[in-house]
Amino acid sequence: MGAGGDPFRRVRPGEAVRLTATAWNALMDLLRTPGNPQGGGTTAPEMPATVARLSTFGNDHKCVMGEAVVIRFTGLNNSAAAPATTPLSTGMTFSTVEQKLWGGFVKSFQPMTPTDNNVSPDDSIAICIDPIRGRFVLSGLAWVRVRRIRQWHRYARRCIALPTDNSTQLAAVAGCLDSCGCGPAEILGYAPPGFDPTVFSELTNALGRDSFTAGSICWALVRF
Repeated sequence: MGAGGDPFRRVRPGEAVRLTATAWNALMDLLRTPGNPQGGGTTAPEMPATVARLSTFGNDHKCVMGEAVVIRFTGLNNSAAAPATTPLSTGMTFSTVEQKLWGGFVKSFQPMTPTDNNVSPDDSIAICIDPIRGRFVLSGLAWVRVRRIRQWHRYARRCIALPTDNSTQLAAVAGCLDSCGCGPAEILGYAPPGFDPTVFSELTNALGRDSFTAGSICWALVRF
């Protein structure tokens, strides 16, 4: 192949494969295991989850590992639904609305605090797993801080202000989920003292038999 050839050119059936150094190095880069986030140290093995990059929603908030946030999709609201034109034409001619849909929305997050305006327990949540690259779990398994309201609770939702909360408690619960009887996140278990997140066999489902203190904030493995 000449110096000006394409090192990533596809090979035709029956053609001899001549792998260039450029193509080989690119392949190795794809196969190489990504390093830990800067300052992240040892991290747990990646768990099944849908992950996306989110940007801040009108603020410069810096997330931390395991922080729960509220998802905001710029352009979506609760107004009247736009009519859908179906089926699409053979030439894939999109309506004005469809062009906007296919163009995508800006995915962003808003910090989660219990005193937000228009706070709703039904807000969509995401959990930060990589604060350096802005990566968040939208669904699947993730570690997150959960405030335990009742011992029998098996689910969690976004934090809300409780009548008994003082200013210190409200500040501590920011970025956490609240345990509840029914919610979007299922609590699979709490991390016991000395838990090593790199060893899955150490995870014990302590629900219902561990020591319980109302209002305590613990690390929990959730599925949502």
